[in-house]
Amino acid sequence: MTAEQIPDARRCRIVVLMGSGSDRLGEAADAIALPISRDFGGLTVSFATGYWAPDGQKEEGPYDVDGLMKERVLRLDLLVMPELREAALDLLEETCREVNRRFALGCTHLHIECLDAEAEHRLIA
Repeated sequence: MTAEQIPDARRCRIVVLMGSGSDRLGEAADAIALPISRDFGGLTVSFATGYWAPDGQKEEGPYDVDGLMKERVLRLDLLVMPELREAALDLLEETCREVNRRFALGCTHLHIECLDAEAEHRLIA
């Protein structure tokens, strides 16, 4: 394979965390998966437990652990070509805002991380 034939493995990995006390996060995940998969081919969804200090936005600790909050978190992982980063972020924000409203999730902020990544597939079958 020549250098011109090797596909570019560079990607942008977007991780979105959406915290909520709602029992409807599973429904929300399904509603988010449809438009994101339509435009970007799919995403990975998982659930986690998050712990947040009420003053956790400070740059340095110690933090107030007496007021530590616990919540269920919907985690979205999306891998896109670098040039599609902004379009993906816009669609994620728009979709999460709509789903937050529709399912009354009570989420105030999305935590978003964008990371440089490389991706490849290897045949194992």
